[in-house]
Amino acid sequence: MPAAYALKPARVSTDECFEMSVPVLETPRLRLRPPHSGDTPWLEELLRDAEVRRHTLQPVRGWLRAWLEAPAQVFAPARWAIDDREAGPCGWISLGAMDEMEWLTVGFELRQRFWNRGIMTEALERIVDYHFEQTPGDPLGAIVFEPNYASRRVFEKAGFAETGLGDCQGHPSVFLELLPARYGMLRQATQRVRV
Repeated sequence: MPAAYALKPARVSTDECFEMSVPVLETPRLRLRPPHSGDTPWLEELLRDAEVRRHTLQPVRGWLRAWLEAPAQVFAPARWAIDDREAGPCGWISLGAMDEMEWLTVGFELRQRFWNRGIMTEALERIVDYHFEQTPGDPLGAIVFEPNYASRRVFEKAGFAETGLGDCQGHPSVFLELLPARYGMLRQATQRVRV
């Protein structure tokens, strides 16, 4: 396994440390890159957007500064800012551990003006490919607040399947997973379509 993705086995906890350098990942219209201090203005916009906050966990005081400055393992083993090649920064996506899940989970937020453009689906599909390229035997998980149908649909388009309902930090939530075998089947089907 490359040093850029040296994770522990699939069952992870938020107490474990991760050693990771976050690579730049590309798609036809997006660039996923490590965040930096220049991202502060648009991240603050995300933090102030009541509609975005309605669908996500409320950040703790000092979250933004720590997210930009602290080592990756404080919040997630890997986090990327998402840049649209024409419009600039539009959101973020991460792979991280949550106590509610047995394996790494994907989380994301997108600035409201970029909703309904397929940006998060494209970013998520790239992160999923990256994860399975680096750790082919490890599943991925996701947790979506129950009324957030748009995010749920993004995960479903990337191959995630609902595993049940539960509670995530006091919010009714949908739990999803993407198992390696399902990813492999979806990948094969996609490659056949492209040929």
